[in-house]
Amino acid sequence: MIDDYFKQYWKQNKIKKPKAVDDYTFARRASLTINGVSPTFEELQSFANDPAKNKRSAFVDKLLKNSRYADYWGFRLRQWILELREVKGQGANFTTLYNYTRKAFAHNYPWDKIAYDIVATQGAIKWDGRSNFGIYFDGEANEMSDAAVRLFLGQNIACAQCHDHPYVDEWKQESYWGLAAFFARVEMWDGNVVAAERFDERFADIGRDERSIPTLIGGESAIDGGGGENRAIADNTDAELEMPDPENPKTVVPTTLAGRVMDPTNEPGKNRRWQFARWLVGAEENQFAKAAVNRIMVELTGHGFVDTLDGFSPIATVHHESLLDQLSHQFIESGYDVKWLIRTIANSRVFQTIASDDDSASFHWNSVPIRQLNSDQWVDSVLRSTGKEVTVLATGLDIADLLKEEENNRIAKRHELIPVAAKKIQQGDFSFLADELPVVDESWKPHEISIDDEQRKTLIEKRNAYTEAGKQIAGARDKARASSSPTSVALFRMNGDYINQCIDTGNTVAETLEYETAEDRLQFLFLRVYNRIPSKHEMAALLVFADSDEPSKIKDLLWAMLQSVEFQSF
Repeated sequence: MIDDYFKQYWKQNKIKKPKAVDDYTFARRASLTINGVSPTFEELQSFANDPAKNKRSAFVDKLLKNSRYADYWGFRLRQWILELREVKGQGANFTTLYNYTRKAFAHNYPWDKIAYDIVATQGAIKWDGRSNFGIYFDGEANEMSDAAVRLFLGQNIACAQCHDHPYVDEWKQESYWGLAAFFARVEMWDGNVVAAERFDERFADIGRDERSIPTLIGGESAIDGGGGENRAIADNTDAELEMPDPENPKTVVPTTLAGRVMDPTNEPGKNRRWQFARWLVGAEENQFAKAAVNRIMVELTGHGFVDTLDGFSPIATVHHESLLDQLSHQFIESGYDVKWLIRTIANSRVFQTIASDDDSASFHWNSVPIRQLNSDQWVDSVLRSTGKEVTVLATGLDIADLLKEEENNRIAKRHELIPVAAKKIQQGDFSFLADELPVVDESWKPHEISIDDEQRKTLIEKRNAYTEAGKQIAGARDKARASSSPTSVALFRMNGDYINQCIDTGNTVAETLEYETAEDRLQFLFLRVYNRIPSKHEMAALLVFADSDEPSKIKDLLWAMLQSVEFQSF
């Protein structure tokens, strides 16, 4: 579909069909954008030597099946939500939010289900990550509606908050607050203020969800962001929104952006936010699907159908509009299957064109823009390139039995908590919420594990080291996200201690020195760091730096490569 469109477009505009990048470049780009990390040395060698004609599509499928896909895209969805506020919201539990977003991609939730989950959930953030959306926006009705429209429709309606939109005639102030009215009945529950019995009656403890455990290097301690407070988001029955206009105060009824009044719902569990989510998904002209297609296209290629992620409007210029219509329709037909969308884009020639800074390519899409690694890509690619990933994973494998035992205990505890929670809720005023609780998995069987006292002592010591490694990675992830300007990013990546720590405790330096010749050492380093073979010119210029058996010399070379523009971009 994409290739057919651009074959005709390039021909009509007298643009030569761009060549596809080589296998090494493709593998790096696909791995970074789909799994959030550069490919391993072994993956590169295997892919480059594979003679199959369909090896690129097979490689994409392999990446989509890799657990790192969910690890990475879970971070991306969480980041999209967090970036909807200029100032990071307080009180939200960024760990459980990530646990949900990660699970959504691990189980390939349809994009429309994700919208319903994020927008309409009632729950406590301690054990239901979906409910963090409302907490993050402090339960403010207009901030929640505004953010949801930006995230799921790709439209920024903020200018209509205080007056009719100055440029888009269709976006009236009343429409802005009509959307906010869907969130008027939202309540923020603080577990430190609400009586414990009352809190448990609605948000009883159901324990931790084990259905999607992140495979992050360092385990769950590598999740950055913090645990938040004991809060919950709920809906009351009768609150209404008042138009914040001192000259014309009035009650606002829920209306769509086009001004259509929504019929009220009194169905248990189907609150106004659920109605709002239904409107989002069914928005006019497939806008929900278009915004998703645009966002994923930007993530994978750097190209957008509109100038910004929230740049859709009735007056916006849409690039390659007929292609967007086709992709959006097919995305809907797929059941809002995000993996289908990623696969479709990654297998296209647009994804596989060379990277350049040619301004005309932003219109013609005959090359992709050169982009800097985002914070997650950078953190994990440093781990992989320095060999720190291998050493931390080795510790994780050593304590596998202890981790399985911990999992057994958590699942068993959850199976105890769920029926108790259901009983509490059924006896309270919100009995319908009991139907939304997860069911006990009767087919579950615990791992068979036997750990003696001496083994346990050793395993606990290694467990602590594994946790500490994860915390260091989480700290780097958090600092990398906090670096917002180009200058602060450059300073952190150059002057921070993360790269040096990874080099010192990784195995890349030792592995490099196992090669006898400087040529072999350089080739190994180039494949490990740049994911390609060095040119003859590079080989000649850098041989002197690799022709030493001193680890410090190899460390210096590795550090310099990690600081280069080539490593930090794609």
